[in-house]
Amino acid sequence: MLCMIDLVVAADNVIFGLPEVRVGVFPMQVVSLLQSIAPPRLINEWTLTGEPFDVKAALAAGLLNYVMPAAKLDAKIDWLVGRFADKSPTAIRGGNYAIRVIASMSCDESIACTESQRAPPAMTEDAKKALRAFGERLGRAASPRSSDHLADDCCPVSTNGEHLLGRGSGSLLTALLGG
Repeated sequence: MLCMIDLVVAADNVIFGLPEVRVGVFPMQVVSLLQSIAPPRLINEWTLTGEPFDVKAALAAGLLNYVMPAAKLDAKIDWLVGRFADKSPTAIRGGNYAIRVIASMSCDESIACTESQRAPPAMTEDAKKALRAFGERLGRAASPRSSDHLADDCCPVSTNGEHLLGRGSGSLLTALLGG
């Protein structure tokens, strides 16, 4: 279950393990999830021996975001949740989906995939409201300069507002950088 959670905070006294091999089975489904998180040799050790490992090993392997003393665990979780609780659920859901979908793709495939998915979230009320608020913080109206969608790509932009990767102008970044 740990491998299916986006952000993990653990108490500093927790012990983890994959003991299935000790009772004659192998943690097949866990391995499919672990392979995108932890190094292969650690996965081998954990699954082949069934021996427990502590939070330091879990943190070093990338299984955890934070390790806290048990007495401070709830405060850390509240802090972490507070960092994204006011964000758009639509954007978070779409981003989580994209992260999982592109994980096994080549760079070119993942760019093509995410490129095709950028417009729908940009048309949500959450995105429009956030763009207006961002523009207000900058002290000017923030709107795209062309028919591009509100949350256009994140291609690097030069100081004169042109995309460095040969893409057209008119992105959110170009508009907000004063182009």
